[in-house]
Amino acid sequence: MRAAAWLLVVMLVADFVSAAGRFEPYKVLGVHRRATAQEIRKAYKAMAREWHPDKNSDPGAEERFIEITKAYELLSDPERRRNYDNKVEEGYLHF
Repeated sequence: MRAAAWLLVVMLVADFVSAAGRFEPYKVLGVHRRATAQEIRKAYKAMAREWHPDKNSDPGAEERFIEITKAYELLSDPERRRNYDNKVEEGYLHF
């Protein structure tokens, strides 16, 4: 079970790795690591509204919107957020 959970975390994090080689969901949403679920949701809604491809004509808007959405999906799920935070603390994810 533990190996399966680890594999799931690795796969999820790999999905969120940006082209630069790292993905930092807290920085993407502009929230502190101790942010509440409400603060994360508020930041997501504001950024999603700003970067939605239908509202923003910037050529990178769609990519940025996807990154914002992935950050929110990770941080809004308590279990996935806890797993991510634990792996960062343990040094498995190097930022």
